Amino acid sequence: MKRYLMSLVLCGVLMVSTSAFAADPAFMKIWTAILKDNVSRGVKNDVSMTLLDYKKVKMDPRFFKVLEGLTTYDPSQLKYSKEKLAFWINAYNIAAVKVVKERYPMESIKDISTFVTPVWDKEAITIGGKIYTLGDIEHKVLRPIGMPLIHVAIVCASVSCPDLRNEAYRARDLNRQLQSQLKRFLDNPKKGMVVNHRRRTVKLSLIFKWFAEDFEQYGGVLPFLSNSYDRDISRYRIEYLPYDWSLNDIVPKATK
Repeated sequence: MKRYLMSLVLCGVLMVSTSAFAADPAFMKIWTAILKDNVSRGVKNDVSMTLLDYKKVKMDPRFFKVLEGLTTYDPSQLKYSKEKLAFWINAYNIAAVKVVKERYPMESIKDISTFVTPVWDKEAITIGGKIYTLGDIEHKVLRPIGMPLIHVAIVCASVSCPDLRNEAYRARDLNRQLQSQLKRFLDNPKKGMVVNHRRRTVKLSLIFKWFAEDFEQYGGVLPFLSNSYDRDISRYRIEYLPYDWSLNDIVPKATK
């Protein structure tokens, strides 16, 4: 049985030959190397997921190379939607790691918030000489592109976020990567989705509630997800899973 039948209209923001895409910036290749070295599967708070070793990343000089590359890179040179999506998804994830890394250890990324300013509105990263917050990247750059699958790719450094991949997003691989992310997220009953056909209910991540309007162009959240599930769940009642804001870090094993 094929549970996931994601159509090209959902992932293919723009049908372009892969040969047309610009070469990946060198610093994105470094980002992939960092992820491969520091992202691993594990369990935290009874949730199976990928975890990041922030302690090692904090000391990794390669991360500063990534930040240096972003500081001088001009994103206006990106021509195609897939290039823009891949670049800015990576930029968000790098920025989230950066804000945590600078203050690590901590229990949650939300610990960085103040009474006046939530973490999403704090200065996070410099890209092309311009300072961005996490909120800027998500709401002013990524969401206007019109691809709701960004919400299974950007990772807010928390247990209930989508899993952090061990590779950077690339324009030429974006369809495959986003399909993989959606499948992984929906398959995780502690994070993404739980379907009860007898009760005709669907428990979803709160992400689908917070950003429901982004799915309206596809008829709503459940019609969208029905395209990636093995049966029509578009008329089921929606409930929501609890959201765990605990940091998605590797927890050291206790010594005896």
